[in-house]
Parts: sequence; structure tokens; C-alpha cells
Amino acid sequence: MSRLRTLQLTTVRSSLGAQILAHIRVPKATHINVHTYAHSDQPQPSVWGLLPKNVASFSPIFSTATSVTVGFPESYRCEVVAQSATHRLSMRVFLKRCPLFSDTREAMEGFLKMFTDAPVRRLTVTGAAQYVSGATWEHVFRSLPTLKHLDLTGENYYGSIFAALRSASEHGGGTMCCPNLSTVSLLDQSHYDEHDVFPKVPFDQLLDALRWRVERGNGLKKLKIRSRYSRWRIKVRCKKYAVALKSLVSEVELMM
Repeated sequence: MSRLRTLQLTTVRSSLGAQILAHIRVPKATHINVHTYAHSDQPQPSVWGLLPKNVASFSPIFSTATSVTVGFPESYRCEVVAQSATHRLSMRVFLKRCPLFSDTREAMEGFLKMFTDAPVRRLTVTGAAQYVSGATWEHVFRSLPTLKHLDLTGENYYGSIFAALRSASEHGGGTMCCPNLSTVSLLDQSHYDEHDVFPKVPFDQLLDALRWRVERGNGLKKLKIRSRYSRWRIKVRCKKYAVALKSLVSEVELMM
């Protein structure tokens, strides 16, 4: 389908969508919309199960995207959205009965690796960030030198991600990874104890990474940390953490 400019595949079963995509290539398509559903009592594959094995030959968006959104915003919904100046891809899977995907961990690892050849400036993870390993985050950070904005949602994840951000540079042969990274937004969906606004280990990992980058002239301009369960937090403790963060970041916003 070398001349196709728009691919619209919606309201079809995911299994059928996967079969169709496995047999086509759309190198000239500037708009790709694939929105499918699974209707089963058992966990079903996510968007990861929809994608052709060789995504590079399916569409150039995987090597040209400047903005990428991936993740599981809800337990029953998975999405991958990528766009460049000329192309846009949107792929989603909705579960109609069993609100569980069968490949969440594998999908999150794969989604992030898919775009490491692209000049991504904005990366958004809309849920399940905790399923991405530290090794994969290091690979992503080393592979995205143009990254400026990072927006993440998940549970118990931010400490390991910032540890990976520091490690990627420390073991990168002296090259600072993501030198243009300026804005980070974190949404925490964890159910922490109300007396523990930030668990010590991940907060120390966050501070260490921020301090390390500041000392080398690559500090963040803006850091935003939110909690989905902010009503449980103790505001006095938030002030203490805000002081520590503001000594390292130009603009800090805490909604805990």
C-alpha cells in the first residue's frame, strides 16, 4: 500500500487488527489511526500485540517522531501516539470485559525501545511507568539526545528512573545524556502511608540525580510532582521536600 496517505482502522477486534497490520506497509501514510477492542473474559494483548514485528518498515513515524505518548492510562486501555511535523500515528486497545492486559510489562519495555532512533523531544508515559526496567531507561536516555520534556505516570517508579538518568551519563563515556532535558513532570499513583510523603530511598535517588546534573551544568528548569492521592499527604512535610528540590531546580511544583 505504497500510495496510501491515511489509514483508518477503528471499532474492530484487536485480533483482526493485528492480522491486517501484519500484512501491510504504509510508508507514505501521514495519518494512521488504529483503535481496536478486545471482548473476552481473559486478559488480552495490548497495542504491543497489534504492532507488526518490523515497525520500521511499517511506517517512518518510528524513526521521525518528535513527540511520543505511550502507556496504560487505565487498566482497560492502552495507547501509543506518535507525531512529527508531517506524520501522526494513534493506536489504542480497549478491553470491554476483563480489565487486564496480558502483556503490560513486555509492552512498556517494547514501547520505549521502539522510538530510540527518532529525534524525540517530548516523551509521555500515561501509566505503568513502574514496569520499565532501569536498564531500559538507561538505554532510552542514551538514545534520545534531543529529549527536552519528560512526563511520567506510575507507581513507585521515580527513584529508579532518576537513578537510571544519572547512571546513563556516568557510564556513557563522559557524554551527558539528554543534555537538553529541561522539564520533568511526575504523577505518582502510589498508596503511601500518610506519614511518608516521599519514601527516603527514591527521594534520595531523585536528589542525587538532580544534584549531579546541576554540578555539570545541566540542571532542570522545571520539576512538577503530583500525587493522585494528595488528600492523604501531610502538607508540612511537603514544604521540607520542596526546599531541598528548589535548591536544585529553578521552578518546583509539588501537589502532594
